[in-house]
Amino acid sequence: KDLESFKRAALALVDTNSLRYSKTIHGDLTFSNLIIQENTNDFIYIDPNPSSHQLLPATIVDWSKIMQSCSSQWELAIANPGLLSYLGHNASESYSIPSPINVINFRLNFQEILEQQGYNLDMLKLHEAVHLSRALPYITQEKNLAKYVSSRIISLIGVP
Repeated sequence: KDLESFKRAALALVDTNSLRYSKTIHGDLTFSNLIIQENTNDFIYIDPNPSSHQLLPATIVDWSKIMQSCSSQWELAIANPGLLSYLGHNASESYSIPSPINVINFRLNFQEILEQQGYNLDMLKLHEAVHLSRALPYITQEKNLAKYVSSRIISLIGVP
């Protein structure tokens, strides 16, 4: 895939109507930064990015981080190098980790709620791809993880 087609595909996903600005953005709202309180099933958010970071102050940043966990299976990917090696050897250019049924159900319900609130799911994918691309410099030594992340970025952008 060439760089120009990648840029065109990414720009086609931009939808400024999906930006909801807020003063309270967690900035790293992945499954690994959530604790579920046992008695009430309430979420407790931990380990936010400091407010000094230059983050886009839009709620879609947080929602796309959640999608990074349930669509790209970020936590499973970083914890299972053997699975990534297997999938990478037995897959085409683009591949993903199969999702557990509870994660699939969560993702579908979450996407439906976001759509009802006026978010554009393509814009959500673009932000997820941006989050994953920001991880690439930190994982270059882990070849299978870098290959998987690159594959997910290409898949999310939808490069023809």
